[in-house]
Amino acid sequence: MLYVIRIILFTMKILALLFVAMLSSSCFSPVDETVYKPITSKPNIQQLAGKWKADSGSYVLIKKKKVYKIDSLYLVLHEDSTFEVVNLPDCVADGLGNPVKGKLHNTSGSWEIENTRSNRKSWNVGLNFSHSELYKNGLRTEYALYMKDSKFVLICFVGDPDQGEQLLFVKE
Repeated sequence: MLYVIRIILFTMKILALLFVAMLSSSCFSPVDETVYKPITSKPNIQQLAGKWKADSGSYVLIKKKKVYKIDSLYLVLHEDSTFEVVNLPDCVADGLGNPVKGKLHNTSGSWEIENTRSNRKSWNVGLNFSHSELYKNGLRTEYALYMKDSKFVLICFVGDPDQGEQLLFVKE
């Protein structure tokens, strides 16, 4: 009987360790914070307003999807808290990051600067996408705000953030 109890306890310990390992592996930060530094003090609208161009890694990701023909992708944040995005691939609208119809979209909406939900010491740009072909009922999302080489960077995760696929916009 003692032997059976030991086996049950051992099995429970193994299951608990597997559960902890599973949780920790799915909660890692998808952003390399040795390269991209979180913004710890709230930037003002004037600092963020302007044109943001997709970096070369974003184009590699988009071309990897094999359905998009794209030569330009950018986001413009206006000082009146509106924005427009040009040639946004529809894979950003799919929860898994897969192309929906293989289309690029020009869309717009409003934006705001906000704390992240999980860490009140870093900042995001909250985007409220208007009703459009891409977002039929509109959409509220957040782009992570970081700094790299003294430039602001916005990161849009494509699909599951744990997969590491992202569109990265650099402020001009």
